[in-house]
Amino acid sequence: MNAADQPPAAARAALVALVRESLGLWGVDATVVAASVIEQAPAAVPSAAAAAELLRIDGPGSLCLSIAAAVPSDEPVRWWICWHARDAAGQPAGMLRRKPCASTLGLLRTLRESLGIAAGPRVRIGLGAASGPAS
Repeated sequence: MNAADQPPAAARAALVALVRESLGLWGVDATVVAASVIEQAPAAVPSAAAAAELLRIDGPGSLCLSIAAAVPSDEPVRWWICWHARDAAGQPAGMLRRKPCASTLGLLRTLRESLGIAAGPRVRIGLGAASGPAS
């Protein structure tokens, strides 16, 4: 992935902020590390997505996730959520699997499901039979 294919810096920062805020809202004790401070060791993410890694999430237990930007040829995929194994020192040692996400909602849903967080109650917006004026 070349620099022209990378999301703009403001979009990357907004994604990191959204993930941090979502994890806080869900009550998840995790560390979110932006790509600008991730050391890109060759074995850390053995895939073409390595250069596009936007952030890494060090979650509870041995959970290690990363979010990588998709390349234009992956459309309609915008991001990949990647699950990583850890080595004996606890560092990411290789990608186990990855899942495509085509939207922000899909990204957050996949992240929530990866962390084992149950969905909240559904909210209905609009007029329903119970909300109309009394006759």
